[in-house]
Amino acid sequence: MTYLPFIILAAMLLIAFAAALRMKAARIPMQWDFKGHPTWYAPRFVAFGFPVFVGLFVLALVAIALPAEAPHWVRLAAVGGVFFGQLLHLFLLNRWQKKRAR
Repeated sequence: MTYLPFIILAAMLLIAFAAALRMKAARIPMQWDFKGHPTWYAPRFVAFGFPVFVGLFVLALVAIALPAEAPHWVRLAAVGGVFFGQLLHLFLLNRWQKKRAR
């Protein structure tokens, strides 16, 4: 088994920790409507820790569901998809924070 999915999860953890320290709001938007307004919020460390937890959960599900000889790209694609979701969330948070500063 390749270690790349675990390296991605470690990077996600570091990114989440850095973002949680950078954002000063106590509650962070978790979802936006089509007009760009946040629809619900979560506490800061929950909001940034959630994608890492989902990545671990997805990797565990893939490890249980797939045989050991399954291609490595399947695990990588699963964790990579969660990583992309985390990056999208951080992009939207950056945009939200800039709007709030105006």
